Amino acid sequence: MMENDGYYHPEHDPDGKPWEADIAPYLIAEEKPEPGVFEIGLVMAGAISAGCYAAGVLDYLFEALDAWEKAKEDPTVPHHKVRIRVIAGASAGGMNAAIAAGALHYDFPHIRPGVKTGDINNPFYTGWVKGININDLLGDEDLKRDQIVTSLLDCSVLQQITNNALNYSAAPIKRPYLNARVRYIFTQSSLQGIPYYFHLPGNTNSGKGMVLHKTYSSFSVRYQGQQVFKRRIDDIELDSDLQQKTTIADWEELGNAALGSGAFPIMLAPRLEKRNLTSLNWRFSITTEPRSDTNVPGSETFKIRQLSPSWVNPPAVYQEYIVDGGMMDNEPLELARTELAGLACHNPRKGEDAFRAVVMIDPFPQSVEDKPCITSPFSLFDSIKGIASTISHQMRFNSADLALAVDEHTYSRFLIAPIRSDDIRDKTFNDQAIASGSLGGFGGFLSEEFRHHDYMLGRRNCQQFLREYFSLPQGNPLFKAGDNNLPIKSNSEFPIIPLMRQVQAQEPLPAWPKKTVNLDELADKIDERARNIILTFMKMKIKKSSKFSAWVVNFLLKTRCARNIISGKLVEYIKKDFGKRNLPFKTKHE
Repeated sequence: MMENDGYYHPEHDPDGKPWEADIAPYLIAEEKPEPGVFEIGLVMAGAISAGCYAAGVLDYLFEALDAWEKAKEDPTVPHHKVRIRVIAGASAGGMNAAIAAGALHYDFPHIRPGVKTGDINNPFYTGWVKGININDLLGDEDLKRDQIVTSLLDCSVLQQITNNALNYSAAPIKRPYLNARVRYIFTQSSLQGIPYYFHLPGNTNSGKGMVLHKTYSSFSVRYQGQQVFKRRIDDIELDSDLQQKTTIADWEELGNAALGSGAFPIMLAPRLEKRNLTSLNWRFSITTEPRSDTNVPGSETFKIRQLSPSWVNPPAVYQEYIVDGGMMDNEPLELARTELAGLACHNPRKGEDAFRAVVMIDPFPQSVEDKPCITSPFSLFDSIKGIASTISHQMRFNSADLALAVDEHTYSRFLIAPIRSDDIRDKTFNDQAIASGSLGGFGGFLSEEFRHHDYMLGRRNCQQFLREYFSLPQGNPLFKAGDNNLPIKSNSEFPIIPLMRQVQAQEPLPAWPKKTVNLDELADKIDERARNIILTFMKMKIKKSSKFSAWVVNFLLKTRCARNIISGKLVEYIKKDFGKRNLPFKTKHE
């Protein structure tokens, strides 16, 4: 029988039945990969329109891996292996993860420099560069369809892009660097939240209640026709070789999870997600407790504690609205790390010992920042202004990440971020190096040329990363003595993913965008979208409103004055931001 102490024990499941023998070790401590294998977890950070940069990184990464696998027919080529086990994404990173989930079963073409892109159906490029633009986002398909205002932008095109990506089809290809089961994790923020409660003995029948809004959805995608024996029980299991995936409920749920993760609050519409309650029981907390058979200090044992929601009347299926996962977990490093190592363990960090690593692709990484001390009087408006950033920063704060970052010489965590120079001291890096970094990350939606530039820069930066930074010391057991043809870097390290002849040509620095954005046309589209929103609001509320409220709404609808003020302020903001970044634009007066 299961011990009734509130803990999970490896030999039992929540109902007292034996766990599958290989699930409990997977949850607590993941086994070391076989010799000659290096495991990778990809972390796709939130990025709004700069998801096009991360898409370019993925395009080059998969091209480099494919070239290496094909070259292994030559016995002189390095024959160690890499294995991608998990892809965790937030917001735009979740959208890229969804594209990868659907496309990695197929042999898709790559967007190489100088190649005409019009007829190339690359799922990452089509979705992020060709498939989206500001005209669609300022349309009114959502208002016509739903007869309700759910967001400032029209999200209809996002559903189309997701469907096209999941239904992508080409000649199948085996990719040995994919784990038989790749886990996809989408961070999310629940507007309803999951209730938790524990009783405290006292003079009333009460306790402490909490609501969890930081959540995720997870899926196990099976590749290469292999049977998956080991997976998280709360994962939805999917087959990658199915056609028209959006006609299959579980694949449709993956697409919905990605759209929910990317639903930037207010700007993009929340997504309704339906969860099986049993899946919510598979959230855990790790505790250490003294062993009962010894009093020796340091002889603790790990136990997994179940985190079960509290319900007065539990529903069979829990429905909640999901928005941007980046609100609370914009760089899901911990989700990927624990998937690789297990909930109670860490990945070896020394170069000679490392056998797995998390690689984060982040278009907007942060640099060291000094927070000035406040010396002037703090007004009510200052407080209001600071509340949103305070909540956002605190929700994203993770002390575990800081503790693991103490050792700067670590080989278990890597980062790919934008830079327009070979010199890391160059100031043109992070959001200043990409056109989509404008307008708080929304700028890429205004121009296909912006998105193309960022995509190609992503390819270039990925090549730089694989060639110069993603490496291990020669003494690491991953490299056998026979693999002496690996290129040795100046610091006497070998690359983890060697670049074959097909991908060795230098990815050129893409030209900075030159095609102007017409801000007058943009202002007209913004005005039309605002007018349609007001009209829909009027239809929604006119019967319930007072005569004065109806008059105000009708006045705003029929007069352009207020709308012109809003669009005018927005255009001035765009001009100022584009000017700082040397991005081209034009208006009637310029």
